[in-house]
Amino acid sequence: MVNIYKEKDVKNARALSELFRASILPTDYMVREEKVSPERVAAMIENPSVSIFVITDDGKLAGYCLTHRKKANEFKHRIFIQAIAISPEYRNRGLAQDLLQEVIKDAFKEKAEVVCLEVVSENKDAIRLYERAGMKECGRIPCGFKKNNRCIDTIMYCYAK
Repeated sequence: MVNIYKEKDVKNARALSELFRASILPTDYMVREEKVSPERVAAMIENPSVSIFVITDDGKLAGYCLTHRKKANEFKHRIFIQAIAISPEYRNRGLAQDLLQEVIKDAFKEKAEVVCLEVVSENKDAIRLYERAGMKECGRIPCGFKKNNRCIDTIMYCYAK
């Protein structure tokens, strides 16, 4: 059984720290952080501008989505997805789609008007996920991502009410 929820308990920071590492390290398009400490995850959970959505499958952590909402009035209407990742053993089962839909639904429930994210233009699987969720390309950043000193454009995707 799949369950999606917004993490609020810092006691789960260690397990989430492990999930972050397991989900991020195998990808080519997310910023790699060798150590996402439980203390850092706990600080994210306690930060009112950050939300960590978690998806579980049969009670086991399968993926997460990290969102950020700026405090400034000029930006409060936007929620930015900083990362969405599914652990390798849970991929290709529709969990990312379910998670993204829940994040978008929650954003509008929280009075956001726009949900946006940035994706590396070569990350075709992620782009397909975002487009299936109804997100639209809303801008490009030339050389928004560098890998091995090679410039790769990034694309901004948005979902607006």
